[in-house]
Amino acid sequence: MTAARRSCVIASSIAAAHERLAPLVRHELLDHLVDQIPDEWLPDDAVVGDARLQRAAYVTYLNARLDAAPFVAPAERARITAAA
Repeated sequence: MTAARRSCVIASSIAAAHERLAPLVRHELLDHLVDQIPDEWLPDDAVVGDARLQRAAYVTYLNARLDAAPFVAPAERARITAAA
């Protein structure tokens, strides 16, 4: 068994980790973190707009991912498959 395969076997459930850690990430935290992105990192974008609009788009995207957690099920399946 390779080291990578052993670590997959030993690794805990991604779903369980998500269940335990997701409550620590709140919408307010994401709002605060995105608000800290300097304007210089968000030059005007032809599609999204200025820094303010880009921040709003980031917050919308991150909050939607937080609510849906679309990565958990596929990542858990991959972990289980790798361990088999």
